[in-house]
Amino acid sequence: MKYAIVEITGKQFLVDLNKYIKVEMHLKKWSPSNSILFNRVLCVNDNGTILLGKPYLKNVVIRTTTINYFKGRKSIIYKMKPKKKTRIKKGYRPPISLLKVNTITLTK
Repeated sequence: MKYAIVEITGKQFLVDLNKYIKVEMHLKKWSPSNSILFNRVLCVNDNGTILLGKPYLKNVVIRTTTINYFKGRKSIIYKMKPKKKTRIKKGYRPPISLLKVNTITLTK
């Protein structure tokens, strides 16, 4: 079993081959078959051989393709100042990209 821990947009994800991950990432020129490479890999397990980076591995690349792009669940921000009749209600829906992991490549 081959898996890796990769850092995408400041968050760490456990990534398996041929699995899907949801990433809070805005792809401006989105098309269903864009290929994206990630090289900020922290750890790789290659059939029992574990490689750790300091902090990243230099010879590992993860290739993904975009499957879908949508907006996430709305979070509501409500601010209120007491005794001032000031109330602000704002909402935010984060952009989410669904990615499929194609390959985890180790180059030497």
